[in-house]
Amino acid sequence: AMRAAELILEATAPQVVLASRNGRARPSNAVLSSSLICACDCTDAADTNALVIICNATGYLHAAGLNGKGLLVDVDACRILQLYQPKAMGGSYLHFNLASRLLSAYTLFSSVASGLGNVGLASYASSNAWLDAHALSRRAIGMLAFSVQWPIVEGAGMGTVKPGKQIAIAGTAGVS
Repeated sequence: AMRAAELILEATAPQVVLASRNGRARPSNAVLSSSLICACDCTDAADTNALVIICNATGYLHAAGLNGKGLLVDVDACRILQLYQPKAMGGSYLHFNLASRLLSAYTLFSSVASGLGNVGLASYASSNAWLDAHALSRRAIGMLAFSVQWPIVEGAGMGTVKPGKQIAIAGTAGVS
């Protein structure tokens, strides 16, 4: 998400809002130093509503997510909900809070796991599939939406583990 924010700033946007649960998003370079950094738990409807009202942005990039390994038969409802909340509920809350706004961007960071799957990532894959379906449903009613199915990106987000360990976790190496 940080690299995407850098590209957005370099291309067109005068400012990018970096929202993270704890408000401690760390700009990686000078390009992001002009960004507004705030705390927003996208799994909380009130937090998401406040973010939309306070920031009044015209473009949104939803990149929240949790990685959760576990075979479906071993995962209980609480764990499934925990994995769904950042992606699916966060996307849903953004959608409802932005429904009446004319946006220049509404981008969702999904995962190739939603289409390809990986052993032990059923809950994670399904939350990403929800994002993909959400983008399609927005577009079907004439609203802006774009879902990007990312593979694991080495050194970023969920790909910050050592490359050898990543193969053991996901069954594949990340892209760089």
